Order: sequence, then C-alpha cells, then structure tokens
Amino acid sequence: FHLLGRTGFVPDDTEQAALVAQSLVRHPNALDRCVRDFRRALLGWFTRLPWGVGLATIRACGLIALGMKQSGVMSAGNGAAMRAAIVGTFFADRPDDRVRFGQALAEVTHRDPRAVEGALYVAELAAACVNSPVGTPAEACQAIARPIVTHPELGAAIDRARDLALRGASSREAAQACGTTGFVVHTVPFATFGLLRHGDDNQPLNALTEMIGEGGDTDSIGAILGAWLG
Repeated sequence: FHLLGRTGFVPDDTEQAALVAQSLVRHPNALDRCVRDFRRALLGWFTRLPWGVGLATIRACGLIALGMKQSGVMSAGNGAAMRAAIVGTFFADRPDDRVRFGQALAEVTHRDPRAVEGALYVAELAAACVNSPVGTPAEACQAIARPIVTHPELGAAIDRARDLALRGASSREAAQACGTTGFVVHTVPFATFGLLRHGDDNQPLNALTEMIGEGGDTDSIGAILGAWLG
C-alpha cells in the first residue's frame, strides 16, 4: 500500500474511474458529449505522467492527441474493465444507457470484444449489487450480470471462476486456474471468484487482501472487486 516510504498512491484504475464519474456527471444524458469529455480528461490526465499506465491506454492517448476519432486499440487488457463499475452504479436504473455508455466509454481505449464485454460485465454486476436488497447473495447478483457476456472465451473463464468459488476452492487454486495477469480474460473472472467466494462475509478489506495477495495485476483486481464489494 506504500510506494515511497510511508506515502501511498491510488492507482491508475482509481484515477480513471474518477475521470469517468466526472464525465458522467457533466453529461448524464448526452452520450457523444460524455465520451468527448472523457477523451479530453483522459488525455489531460495522461500528460501529467500518472503511475502504472497500460500500453493500450498509452497508445489510445496518443491517438487522442493526434485528433483521431477512433482512439481505442485492439487490446484485451484490463483498462476498460477496471474503470467500468462506476458506469453500472451511475446507470443502475437505466439499463439501456448502462450498455450504451459502457460500450462507448470502454472503446475510448479498448476495442477488443473481450475487453468491451469485460467492462460491460463489470458494470452490470455493479448495477445488480446496487439494485438488490441488502443480504442478497453475491451469487444471485452475478447470475443477473452473466448474460451480458457472449464472447465464448470470456464467458467460459467467468463460469469456471464461478464453479471454483461455489465449491469452496482456495484463492491460490483459483489464481492458478483463472490467471491474474493484465489480460481481461484473467482478471475479470478472478475478481468474480473473489466476490463469490468472499463477498458474503461482510469483510471487504479481508476479501481484497486475500485476492491481491495472489499477485499479478493487483490494482485492477482490487479496483474491480473493491467496487463490487462496495
């Protein structure tokens, strides 16, 4: 949690989620204006040399700087999914807008179908958590979100993670089976495992510590899982 002595820093995942939140607040009913606002904010953020920016986001920011209308690159990294939960909570009662805005904001940096669907799934699961009564099992919320994923590779990975969680597998076993790299097909399923395995314990910090303890793309795992737990 510390980088320089006793000084800690929020990761790029958190900062990008905040940028998305600001753009949504400014333009909650105008998709094109919201996307343009986020593109400008992302470029401004990038010029301040933030910590830990992914390669796809670097390339996308370069395209934004060049004035390219299509800035998203064909990458299946975590950059879109890690900031997507705020879209789900913001549009928790507007499912059509949740998908429209979620896809457009994801494609600012990532156009690979797995990355886009990973972001939509993160948003859908966040919305399901918001809309469910207190005490609803995490398993039920995840089941609501699952149909948004149609890509066979990502869908199979999420289902595998769900099966591991429901049979009580350890975090180490899940990390080995799902993967913990910056690949969206690894991170989103592994975060799903964390929610289903530990999300009903009412101990969010313990759940986060358990999951990021397995290494890999820990900031994205923590950002996605932490949003769902919240």
